[in-house]
Amino acid sequence: MEPLIFNPPHEVILPDSINWWPPSLPLIGLILAVSALCVWLVIVIRHYRRAFAAQRQAVTELQLLLAQHEDNSNDTSAQLTTINQILKRVALHYYPQEKSSITVLHGQEWSVWLCSKIRSKVRNKIALKPENDYAASLLLLNQSIYQSATQLPNVITVPAAIDIVQTWCKKGLPRFNLVTMKLTSPRSVLPTGAVEHG
Repeated sequence: MEPLIFNPPHEVILPDSINWWPPSLPLIGLILAVSALCVWLVIVIRHYRRAFAAQRQAVTELQLLLAQHEDNSNDTSAQLTTINQILKRVALHYYPQEKSSITVLHGQEWSVWLCSKIRSKVRNKIALKPENDYAASLLLLNQSIYQSATQLPNVITVPAAIDIVQTWCKKGLPRFNLVTMKLTSPRSVLPTGAVEHG
């Protein structure tokens, strides 16, 4: 008796190739989710850039002032006045609900208000470093516009004043909420050691 040997058929039938269309339901869901995420990210970035356009403008103006100061350092009092004006404009833009109080603040009250807007974590870090007494630096900046030109170099320099304002522009502005795509104001808490005069 001869052994049975398996002889494959001469014509092998291959399965049909899988078409890319129509896609499966999970793939459709993934494509829709990625598309929605991309659209949301574009909208968030546009709102974020629009919300902080005034901050970018202020930083640009401060950089121009710094470049002018390096070229010609004769008019320090006018530059310090301009730096104070930029700081006040930024505060008025980002805290319009407090416009009536911001416009009348000056001196120590103005410094206390500015420090109260800095987020508490940053305020604590600044307070831990004695060489970075931010409230005192803000007070010096605000008092510099009342000093005579001969005393200005002893009070504050233009680069130091620009650094103070840039720090506030980074740390004292309202936060951007990703859900509402709007700015949310931090709670006003007086910094440690600050005395509010009324």
